[in-house]
Amino acid sequence: MAYYACSPAELTDHTIFLVGQDETGRHCVNETHGLIGGAFISRAEAIRFAQDESKCIPGSVVLITPVLIDMHGHG
Repeated sequence: MAYYACSPAELTDHTIFLVGQDETGRHCVNETHGLIGGAFISRAEAIRFAQDESKCIPGSVVLITPVLIDMHGHG
């Protein structure tokens, strides 16, 4: 499940995709501006999504562990 609030053309070189897990253990991706993200069944799928969306720009995908990603935008 992925969501988009912008077109890929709006992404810049400064867009960072965070890959981690939410409180239920789902593998998640959040773009730092909150415009793109999703929950995935595997870490590999989450990373692949982030790499595809970032156009493989070096440094644009960051793996975060054990920090949890809040997919609901709360604290």
